[in-house]
Amino acid sequence: RASVKLEDLFQQKLAAEKSIQQLSLQVSQLTGMDVDGNALLVPLDAPQRQPPLFQKDAIVGVALQRNPKLLQQRQEIAVRQNQLQLALNQLRPQLDLRSSVRSSGLNDDLGSALGDMAKVEFVDLSVGLVYTRPVGNRAARSQYRQAELELARTSELLIAFERQAAFAIVESLNSTQLAYARFESALRQLEQAQEWVRLAKVRYQSPPDESGQEALLVALLDYQTAIQAHVDAMVGTALALADYNSQLATVEEQRGTLLDRWNIAIAAQP
Repeated sequence: RASVKLEDLFQQKLAAEKSIQQLSLQVSQLTGMDVDGNALLVPLDAPQRQPPLFQKDAIVGVALQRNPKLLQQRQEIAVRQNQLQLALNQLRPQLDLRSSVRSSGLNDDLGSALGDMAKVEFVDLSVGLVYTRPVGNRAARSQYRQAELELARTSELLIAFERQAAFAIVESLNSTQLAYARFESALRQLEQAQEWVRLAKVRYQSPPDESGQEALLVALLDYQTAIQAHVDAMVGTALALADYNSQLATVEEQRGTLLDRWNIAIAAQP
């Protein structure tokens, strides 16, 4: 029975190593590193173990300002506003200032007349204002109405996107709080499993003198069960810690400060 349990733990270890190898290969592919099936990536930064200290209103405000989708929608609104202003200009009357300067030749023959024109001796100057207003102006009114509707639609989409982004960030904050609570529970379970292993080991190694083979077998089974529970608690704690840090990264991503957290800056193109 002990050998079977030992092989079971060994198989769990192999499964964990396989999962780490798969994740290492995925990270290598995403970052453009050389693919090496035997190399395992080891993170240098220690995972966050402190409880999350969130100011919900401040985080939502930053997320609404730096969310890429919202920034794109605001740019779309600026474009629609320019189009509306252009359509409004088409509705207004047009007033043009026109001027002309003309040199004349007064001789009877063409050559002499061209010579007078070249000398610019006889100059005609005219200046005037031209006021135009299309009758009805149906095409411009239609374009203005269309631009007005597009601006209203884009503005409503921005409001919907802002509400959706706020809901998403609040949901991520709640998930992060729950992930940390699960991590704390896993830590307590790990401590209890360690105490169980310690006591079960003492009972197995130092059984009472009056106990028989059955009592020793029961102590052995309890010891093996405690070891398996301790291993499961260790795995559960590691997974809970990874899930908590993943939730923290999700919050930073939705807030738009993920690069700032790791002091990563994108160089501007020359």
